[in-house]
Amino acid sequence: MDEQHGSITYLPQRQDFVMVDRVLTHGEADAVVQFVVRPDNLLLDGDQLTAAGIIENMAQSCASTMRCISANNEALQGLQHDAMSRIWTIGDIKQVKILRYPRCNEVLNTHVRIVLNMYPLMMTAVETHVGDEIIATARIALAMTAQEAN
Repeated sequence: MDEQHGSITYLPQRQDFVMVDRVLTHGEADAVVQFVVRPDNLLLDGDQLTAAGIIENMAQSCASTMRCISANNEALQGLQHDAMSRIWTIGDIKQVKILRYPRCNEVLNTHVRIVLNMYPLMMTAVETHVGDEIIATARIALAMTAQEAN
């Protein structure tokens, strides 16, 4: 996977609506995804990213990192090809807490951690940071689809 742009390849969103830039790190049960809030973002209100924008970034961060996490997860041995060749979709988003709205040109680092693995379903805990500040948290459930990723 191309760390700079690879995560975009596995998302069904079109370029104007992609809310992740690159996967910074990934391990067996966690990943960090970076996104810069640009002035042309469709989900801005003035110079701030809206709640919908923050939640969309969190959801896309989860979906785009399942391939990376699957590749490193020993519990998925033998299933990695399936997990890595399919598109993951969001099944549920809950316990969303937005502590502040990021501004244009701020860099979001969204931390995704698997808290429950019931393959092909995953429950994640998600935190979005600007620097050392946590600006949003949520629980997001994902499901692996039958649709092949490009």
